Amino acid sequence: MSPSAECTSATPNANELQIGSGSTVIVSAAGSLGVGVTSPVYKLDVYGDINATGFVTAGTYLYGSL
Repeated sequence: MSPSAECTSATPNANELQIGSGSTVIVSAAGSLGVGVTSPVYKLDVYGDINATGFVTAGTYLYGSL
């Protein structure tokens, strides 16, 4: 079965995109993106592990391999 996407308005202040039966992506009225988080606090708020290629900057720290 192909994945389905449903766009709903979870609250008056957020837009929600639910993919399948469990993954939720929310864009708040403030422009924050939540992945698996219903009320994102940071610009990118993720519940779970993150996989990235290249470098990741967190504050003054740079993560990655040279």
